Amino acid sequence: MDTKFIIAQVFGYIGLVLTIAAYQCKKHKGVMLLKTSSELFFAVQYFLLGTYTGMAMNFVSSARNLTFSYLVEKGKSTRPFQIIFCVLFAVFGIITWQNYLSLFIILAKLLTTVAYGMKNTKFLRYATVPTSIFWMIYNFSCRSSAGVICEILSLVSLISAIIRIDIIGAKKEKGLSHQAKKNN
Repeated sequence: MDTKFIIAQVFGYIGLVLTIAAYQCKKHKGVMLLKTSSELFFAVQYFLLGTYTGMAMNFVSSARNLTFSYLVEKGKSTRPFQIIFCVLFAVFGIITWQNYLSLFIILAKLLTTVAYGMKNTKFLRYATVPTSIFWMIYNFSCRSSAGVICEILSLVSLISAIIRIDIIGAKKEKGLSHQAKKNN
């Protein structure tokens, strides 16, 4: 293994840690800031690996994440920016196209653009599951061990968050709401 490959993997493993932490956040802003940091580290990794579609998608998504975080925090619509960023992903995907695997990550970024543009973190978690599968395939093809492991752990983290927050948490809230009604 050459030094450039090892350095690429280090950037990927830092991105991995940030990704896992992001999915455990309950607030939209926390998810977006950690995902932005993660995607910047992965962009550098893809550059070092020579996989430029992955690099471009992550740079564009970093700008998207910061934009959406700001808009959601201010209570403003992300819809116009969802369209703008979807167009940017398509354009940069075409410019950096390497092979059919580029299509997987372009589709993944289009889906997360819609999901991250909404304040609903439950939808965000559910919509991110297929995107992790797309990225896992891409990462395997470009020899990003950190990326493959990241997507496996992301799936585990997403599923645990879905269970912990969306299923168990929702049942507890529903039970408390029902109990409060009985007490009135």
